[in-house]
Amino acid sequence: GTTLPPGAPPPPRPAPAQFSPFESRLQFELGEFLFKTEQMSNPNVNVLLELWAADVFKHNANPPFANAEDLQAYLDAIPYGDAPWQTLKVSYSGPLPENPPSWMLAEYEVVHRNPKTVLINQLDSPEFNCRFDGAPFKETKPNGKREFQNFMSGDWPW
Repeated sequence: GTTLPPGAPPPPRPAPAQFSPFESRLQFELGEFLFKTEQMSNPNVNVLLELWAADVFKHNANPPFANAEDLQAYLDAIPYGDAPWQTLKVSYSGPLPENPPSWMLAEYEVVHRNPKTVLINQLDSPEFNCRFDGAPFKETKPNGKREFQNFMSGDWPW
């Protein structure tokens, strides 16, 4: 790295290609719309893309994404902050009653991203700048009853 003089701000992030890692503005905006705005489920994304593919087939063209998995691959390729998927297996480990329900015997796979890494990436993102207030607070309704609707409004920060 480059040594900065005392008190100097860090250099600005390099500007990414206009729609990188997406191949076009349409692909970028559709991905943002489906994932962020509509939060559309993967099965519904697949239905939409199959309909799109059926329509553009006559022009020997393809839809912006092959399927929901393809969309997720583009989203995961966004370069700022890597929080890879992790998998763990969990199962009930307590005492078993006679004739236990099936959930007590099953093994479950949990797929997640490391919450600490995700939070660090959010706080490091210029898109997230000034959109997060880390101060705990207590909010009450006009009748004086405590309202919990924000992560920082809980009891744990106090």
